[in-house]
Amino acid sequence: SGIVDNEKLVYDIDKFARNTISREIEDFEFILKKLNDNYLLSSEQIKKWNGKIFVVGHSRGAAVALLESAKRHDISGLVSIASIAKTDR
Repeated sequence: SGIVDNEKLVYDIDKFARNTISREIEDFEFILKKLNDNYLLSSEQIKKWNGKIFVVGHSRGAAVALLESAKRHDISGLVSIASIAKTDR
């Protein structure tokens, strides 16, 4: 995100510039793959899990969630909070 110190709101501009929506989409897809491959859950959690995935996103995370949910069939629900309107920057 580029935030170095959240309390003082100190930003690292270079880190912020490297954190693009494309990278966030790649991260999102990676996490979903690991979840679907049962890599992120313990065997006990897998037994209890109904297989449904619900996604919550805020700001740019909401845009990522909206874009990915529209093209995937493994996401059962979505909460979008204050999504950005444009993804180009």
